[in-house]
Amino acid sequence: QFNCVSDETLRSAQREPEKYQEVIVRVAGYSAHFVDISRKTQDNIIQRTVQGLVA
Repeated sequence: QFNCVSDETLRSAQREPEKYQEVIVRVAGYSAHFVDISRKTQDNIIQRTVQGLVA
């Protein structure tokens, strides 16, 4: 499963989580709402997205 969300959208979700409740990302074998995962994991997903490593 791929994450089809831009790093800009994910950064916006960090700033205004109430507006991005529907964003779901793939995290180490499971899917989760981006705003519900830890900031460290969010940052890791953003970094991987920028590097093009999210799959």
